Amino acid sequence: MDADELFPEDRLARFATRWWPHVYRLAWNMLGNPREAAAVTEEVLLAGLRLREPGVRVRTFLYRLAVRLAAARPRRRAAPSPIREALAQLDPLDRAALLLRDVEELALEESAAILETSVQDLRERAHRARLLLMGLPGWLLKSRQLDVDLARRRSA
Repeated sequence: MDADELFPEDRLARFATRWWPHVYRLAWNMLGNPREAAAVTEEVLLAGLRLREPGVRVRTFLYRLAVRLAAARPRRRAAPSPIREALAQLDPLDRAALLLRDVEELALEESAAILETSVQDLRERAHRARLLLMGLPGWLLKSRQLDVDLARRRSA
């Protein structure tokens, strides 16, 4: 059964249009490969239409699933980038904590809910990731903003 059989076409299109950029950006930053990020994003959005955790916000559910799927995939790099190389050295959950807080700019509580951890653990993971990245040559971490190559800030 494909998504068209389960959901009206306009619902699928609205859902994908609304969430694709956000989920893709997180997957791309986790994986460092556009093709892999697109595959994870498609899988997340289709699952998001079919499944929901009761009492969990849509964004929290989608980001949680994106982090899980991206962390489970082997990293297949695209073009080399110093920032991508630095991110690849991080533990997947530390990388996710950093991306959720500093790139997606989510609240501590929502970021912790996405990673299914405590706020304190999330703080420690994001801090550890920042320290590791700042210790690498050529790394520039601006106040609550990563390099444009990494962030691909929201333009919509």
